[in-house]
Amino acid sequence: SGHWRVLFAAAATTVLLALAAWLAFGTGAWEGFFHALRTASQAALSDGRADWAKLQSLFGLVRTLGGNETMAFVLQWGLAAATALLLCLLWRSRAPFNLKAAGLAVGILLVPPYLFMYDCVTLAVATAFLFREMRTSGARLGETIGLGVALMLVLIFPVVKLPVGFIAAVIVAALIARRVLVTSAGSPLSRGRADQTVDR
Repeated sequence: SGHWRVLFAAAATTVLLALAAWLAFGTGAWEGFFHALRTASQAALSDGRADWAKLQSLFGLVRTLGGNETMAFVLQWGLAAATALLLCLLWRSRAPFNLKAAGLAVGILLVPPYLFMYDCVTLAVATAFLFREMRTSGARLGETIGLGVALMLVLIFPVVKLPVGFIAAVIVAALIARRVLVTSAGSPLSRGRADQTVDR
């Protein structure tokens, strides 16, 4: 969306923190980190030691329903690519900032295969921006019901062996997408710079 200063600042901060960690702890810390990534990935995603039903992602849902690892990864990365593309289009559109922020927050939950229920707290951010937009322009038919269903799914997580957090995120994403399509002027994802509230 043209917020290059923010992106460059984030990239520079990441590089500086990585360099500081290397200077403070040496190369061994980074080697241990990447080794731990491989170990955690093998244990949680391939072996299912953490219980696939606890993974609040499309990957977890496919594995819970009996799909194999290859199918789960193909579907997960397909969803990740589609989410990234739609978010780029959304942020370059004339949609209200509240919907852009809500879409970004819920998109964060749709991309990674390794996601647990405590990560789904980000869904509250998406819901808050959606509520803010609903207060500004009025609630549309079914939005309140949809948000209620998403909330109930999160609440029943302890007693249901399904990635209900992922399903809740999909519901909120669908509500955001529907509002974007209805409220945007002209083409729903037309290029624009309206309602940009972040300093470039």
